[in-house]
Amino acid sequence: MGPENSLIAKVRQAMTELEDVKLFLVGGSVRDILLGRTLSDYDFLIEGELFVFANLLGERLKCPVSFNRKLLTASFATEWGSVDFSQARQETYQNPGELPKVCPASWQDDLKRRDFTINTLLLPLTPNGWGEIQDLLGGKQDLQAGLIRILHSNSFRDDPTRILRAIRLKNRLGFTWDSETLATLQMCWTYLKLVSPIRRFKEWDLICKEQEPTKILQEIYALGGWETYFGTVPYNSEVIASLSAISQDASQLKLRAWFLGLLILSSIDHSSYRYLAYSWSLPAAVYRSIEETFTILEAIQQGLYKKKRMIYRELRKLPQESIFFVYQKQVRIIMTWEDFVRELQNSHMPLRGKDLLKLGMEPGVELGRVLNLLEDSYWQEEFTTRQEGLKLAHNFYLGGQ
Repeated sequence: MGPENSLIAKVRQAMTELEDVKLFLVGGSVRDILLGRTLSDYDFLIEGELFVFANLLGERLKCPVSFNRKLLTASFATEWGSVDFSQARQETYQNPGELPKVCPASWQDDLKRRDFTINTLLLPLTPNGWGEIQDLLGGKQDLQAGLIRILHSNSFRDDPTRILRAIRLKNRLGFTWDSETLATLQMCWTYLKLVSPIRRFKEWDLICKEQEPTKILQEIYALGGWETYFGTVPYNSEVIASLSAISQDASQLKLRAWFLGLLILSSIDHSSYRYLAYSWSLPAAVYRSIEETFTILEAIQQGLYKKKRMIYRELRKLPQESIFFVYQKQVRIIMTWEDFVRELQNSHMPLRGKDLLKLGMEPGVELGRVLNLLEDSYWQEEFTTRQEGLKLAHNFYLGGQ
């Protein structure tokens, strides 16, 4: 009942070329097969030499492999989606929120270390097809009942990111909570503060990639985790309600959904991005872009730019997500996004230094002075065409002699 395509054929071929290797499709992949959902990611469990197998498969797939030797994983970015392999292993969590120490184990032990019962289903890959689904921990029953259930009471304490993963999964699948799981989750929010900033940010990235991030944020708030995860960012139901539609726009336009979502969150309180930048260890360039976005947006709203081109000059400094955010706030009702982008891209001074050299100007300080004057004049809408610019350049040049 497993998938059959050229990816599986190459995985099976690599498996049969090595001795003592067993492969299983596991976790979310098996869950989604049983739910009739299209697979976009493939999660495999391996008993055997993971790194030897992964290198061999990389040759078959003709794509690079990314290893995490501490966690015993190997990943491929392929035309079939993300393809991940993990060594069958046991995990030991020394402190809440820290990454575990792992050691090889049997596939039976591996299933016991997982997050939710519905992610413990396992489907063996055989040389000629697929084996029977293995269900050691009641995953099928909970899948049929539509329940999110953790495997043990310390699950959220060991890995607090499972709290956010559980909320994402519940809303994506339309499931409900097992009562004990819900009670445990609500008592474990504080452990999320112990997770590294980069892992907290990764959860935000994953939230924004969901089809309906609004529901996830609403549930985080309803379950008492808003302040733990978002700190000083106020909760505003109207702003949060807009997130899903704009995230869908981000997907269609190939924008970074996490960046656009961060701008939307920060619009509740323009200073709140400072907390998120610190809490999630965002790069300085992201921090500056967000700061510039709101500075420019406020100037537009206050009418400080007297000419449209002056607005375009400022917007051209920003990443595409910021431009789209400003468009949604200020321009959407009068122009389509496609027309807006086209007009923005076409807004550039139609002269270069080589054009001035053809007028007989010498390279040097004077040419630079004239170019700067032309640049300012263009954005002030004092000329539009190349011919108009050349005439103005001649006047600037003569005026400077």
